[in-house]
This record gives sequence, structure tokens and C-alpha cells, in this order.
Amino acid sequence: MVYDLQLSETLDLQPGISFGVGEKVDGKSNNSIGIGAGLHYYFNNREAGFYAGPVLSYGYSLADNKNMKKGALGSGLVLGYDISEQFTIQTGYTLSLTDVSKIDGVKVSSNAFNISVQYFFR
Repeated sequence: MVYDLQLSETLDLQPGISFGVGEKVDGKSNNSIGIGAGLHYYFNNREAGFYAGPVLSYGYSLADNKNMKKGALGSGLVLGYDISEQFTIQTGYTLSLTDVSKIDGVKVSSNAFNISVQYFFR
């Protein structure tokens, strides 16, 4: 769920909450909750519909895993296009800022490319 807060003619803040359903591991839940925010800069005062900006997120695992920490901080960049007032398509790159491993000498992090379509109830 994302909320779009227009700060100016060229800048939006999009805070959001997410719930991830993960594949079960050893018959146990592997779900997660996330919060984050993106700062989107619109080129040409929104006329063209293109924007870019940084994102910051925090994810919290609901799974019990003795080898992994519960929380992780992430950051990234998005590039998007407003198809209409209701629909946006965006692509981005995110990376872990924290190591989630509880094992000495082992570092666990993630990097990901993504594509998403957002629908806004306006």
C-alpha cells in the first residue's frame, strides 16, 4: 500500500507498507513486513510523466531463523512513468545496507532489480 504525497510541482513523497508472502521453509511461514519511502523527482513539471529518485526501506521477517536477523535496512533508486493519474509503472534497483547473518564470518545481503505497476485509489 502506497500513499502519494505531492510536495511540489516536481517532487512527490511516497511512503508505503508492504506484506510479503514467502515460500514455506521446513513447513514454517517465511512472511515479512516492510515499510519504506521513495522521493520522486518529476522532470518537466510532471508534463512528460517521468520521474526518478531514491528509496529507503526496512524489512522485518516474521520467520524464525536462528541464522538470520529479523530486520534489514535497504536503499535503492527508481525510474518511473505515470501512465495515467491512476497507474504508474516503475523499475528500480535495491540493495541491502545491513548484514542479516548471525553467523560469524558469513555476510548475507541482497541486490535486486524490480519492475512494478502501482494503482492509486484517488
